[in-house]
Amino acid sequence: MSINVKTLLGKNNLDFSISCLRSFVENSETPIRLVILDDGSLTSVEVERLQSAFKDCKIVTRQDRDSIIQEKLKNYPTCYKYREQVIYAHKIFDAMLYDDEDLIFIDSDVYFKRKYTWPDFNGIPTFMMGRQHAYSFTHMEFLKVKYPIFPYVNTGMIYCPREKFDLAFIEEVLNDQIINKGIGRISWLEQTMWAFIAAKAGAIRYFDPFQVVMAGGDLILKENTLAVHLVSAYRGEYKLLLKEDVINKDKIEPIKLITKTKFVSIPAFWIDRLKKKLRRHFKPYKPVAA
Repeated sequence: MSINVKTLLGKNNLDFSISCLRSFVENSETPIRLVILDDGSLTSVEVERLQSAFKDCKIVTRQDRDSIIQEKLKNYPTCYKYREQVIYAHKIFDAMLYDDEDLIFIDSDVYFKRKYTWPDFNGIPTFMMGRQHAYSFTHMEFLKVKYPIFPYVNTGMIYCPREKFDLAFIEEVLNDQIINKGIGRISWLEQTMWAFIAAKAGAIRYFDPFQVVMAGGDLILKENTLAVHLVSAYRGEYKLLLKEDVINKDKIEPIKLITKTKFVSIPAFWIDRLKKKLRRHFKPYKPVAA
């Protein structure tokens, strides 16, 4: 039995996206069927390429899903507005509401080096673990945020059960004075909203950050590294990953999960922002030549 996994995709950097998604599909012990949500930029040429690369994929154009999602958001005007204005909001609303399945989602910039098996999520929202609290508010604004939030959420990979997705709650949070300012201005708002959704559920799991790692200036792949999230600033690392030998490449490794229940505290958030400033000052990132 295959697993349906959604991704949001456009025509930009399509070669890179196909390589990453192919590594994800081909290294999975369980068959994966990609459900590709078109960001509105795919033409018939790109659609044909994707159908050739992933034989059993399903491609859902923005036009095909607009009426479905708009109908489901008609009683949630701020959610509706956010989706209309910001393509990243489709990672929340379109990914979750297009069908009735629990959501498994992957960005098209996560590259898998090793064969792997899927974990049992047990109905707990699960995400990648980032290197920082990459959220849509400043350390000063966080003092005024009245909703709890989990730390270090990165939405390169997402699992969310249907029962944990509450549109009324999302509408309420988006109408918060601090959070609302991020609509149309801050791309991290999507990631922030997922962290709030998980916090409302009361528990969160992270893919083991030593197995599924965030690219960074100090990126070192270890024997148990399965995948790397190559966010935009680090995509120069991609060709190096292709060249690097993989130890025990045929060994199938289970993806491990880490469970957390502690929300971000104000001191922890402030310390994280200070560390971020220090890293930028003392260790500026220098892209690797492709």
